Amino acid sequence: MILLVVPLRLKSTRLPKKVLKPIHEIPLAVRVLDRCLDAFKNDKDVQVLAAVDSDETSDLLRHKFHDLGVIHTEPEITSGTERVFSAVRKYLEQNPHLKIQGVLNVQGDLPFVGKRGLGQAVGYLKQSTGEPCIVTLAQKWPETLDY
Repeated sequence: MILLVVPLRLKSTRLPKKVLKPIHEIPLAVRVLDRCLDAFKNDKDVQVLAAVDSDETSDLLRHKFHDLGVIHTEPEITSGTERVFSAVRKYLEQNPHLKIQGVLNVQGDLPFVGKRGLGQAVGYLKQSTGEPCIVTLAQKWPETLDY
């Protein structure tokens, strides 16, 4: 099982409530998760989770995505990577028999994240042997947005 985790911090310092800001009338968080869920809709080996710090964010996501795993993390956590780690830890506590091959961290401010990049990252995790690892999708800037 691969866990794809999107950290969503409502209290971002540079742009408060960034994850709820609309892009063409659709909140940023919804856009990111919609693309992640769509990329793996037929892959039972990938579980998409949202790591949130507020009821406001979780209410929005549960309303939009009925089957999405939403994990509440501590609001004091300031980095996306730490939020992902906290969510994975909590998810594994709730599912102690789950064996994971790895974790894909997809930052919550990537509204145009592409299937190709997501697929490549998950493919890497599925092929890896040994201890589960965490990877973060990234690309050089400026490049095409369809990564």
